[in-house]
Amino acid sequence: MLTYANDNSFGRLLYGTINQTYASQLENYLSIWINNAGKVWGQCPSCPTKDGIFITCYPPTGDVLCDLYESAATLNLNYQNVSDVNRHTREIQSVGCKLAFAQDHMMELTRNYQPSLGAFVVWDGANENNEIACVVLVRSTKTSNLAHAAKALARRTNFKPPAMYSDTWPNKECFWKLLFGTKLKGRLGLFHFTQRIIKTLCTNHIDYQLAIKELLQSIYCFHEKDYKALLVALQEGKLSLNRRKYSIQEIEDMKVTSVFKN
Repeated sequence: MLTYANDNSFGRLLYGTINQTYASQLENYLSIWINNAGKVWGQCPSCPTKDGIFITCYPPTGDVLCDLYESAATLNLNYQNVSDVNRHTREIQSVGCKLAFAQDHMMELTRNYQPSLGAFVVWDGANENNEIACVVLVRSTKTSNLAHAAKALARRTNFKPPAMYSDTWPNKECFWKLLFGTKLKGRLGLFHFTQRIIKTLCTNHIDYQLAIKELLQSIYCFHEKDYKALLVALQEGKLSLNRRKYSIQEIEDMKVTSVFKN
């Protein structure tokens, strides 16, 4: 319910399961009567009706499920005397930042909300520990729609980032330095930084994969422990179904292709 908002679908599944159970019970009842008692007693007595006799309790509808969940989430009848909504809100509001934070827009999350809200995209900010510090529904990707939330984030006493990552940097650089100070260092996200270079390359060129390999190696490196374990696994034949063992030269040739990265 928190992720998919499929309360109505879940309610229909519950009702469908009950209906299928009753139909199966009725089919078994009539089959047994015909094969056994029907030969002696004649007419088959009526089977108990589904509503009110066979079934006296019904599953909740989608609206009732949502109402029950929202009611439970806002009640503080627990050991801590704090509701889930209040606790989750305070947890997000207490997230701080000392090294760097990243801000981004996500459109997929808006599918979980009613269209009547008019939410086009979700804006969020996360710190260096991948903790969400702020997330709001906005009508567009314009800075004016997220300015209020960003200003509230900047007012936190424990949120003082010296650097910020953004997919559109240096766009709106003046706005972010106005909130977090002129010493704020802006950085373009690694993916978008590499894409701005890769998209200018000719994909069908013979040295395309080689150029990408050298570009990425000049920007970042693989995790040393995982990298060495991968080389050993390739040489010992632990990654292929046919237990093929790759030579050092074959591994070097594979590094130029996208297979090695995958």
